Amino acid sequence: DGTADTLRAFSNHKQVPLTSYPGQVDVTADVDFFALRNAIQPSEDVPPERQIHAFGPVQQGEFLMRMGAADMVINSIEQDDTTPEQAQKLSDALKYLVLPEHMGEKFKV
Repeated sequence: DGTADTLRAFSNHKQVPLTSYPGQVDVTADVDFFALRNAIQPSEDVPPERQIHAFGPVQQGEFLMRMGAADMVINSIEQDDTTPEQAQKLSDALKYLVLPEHMGEKFKV
C-alpha cells in the first residue's frame, strides 16, 4: 500500500501512487536531516565562499510562519474580490499547515 515508503504522494489528504497525477499531488519524503547536515560539514579543502551551510531542521509551522505565510493569507483575505467562503478556506488551510496538532510539527524543513 506504500505507507512505509520513504517517498510518498498525497492528494485530498489520502496517499496516492507517486506518479498518479504528475504535478498535481503533494510529495513528501523521509529525510535524515542529521545525516545530511553531517555530509556537508565544512572542509578545509573547499574555500569558504564555496561551502554549503545547513540550517535546521525546523518544524514546518515555524518555517512557514517565518517565511510570511500568515501575511500572505491575510493579504489574500483582505482582497476586495475574496468571498467569505474563500477567506475561511484560506484561514483553515493555514491552520492545517502550521498548527502543531495538524501538520505544523509533523513535518520538518
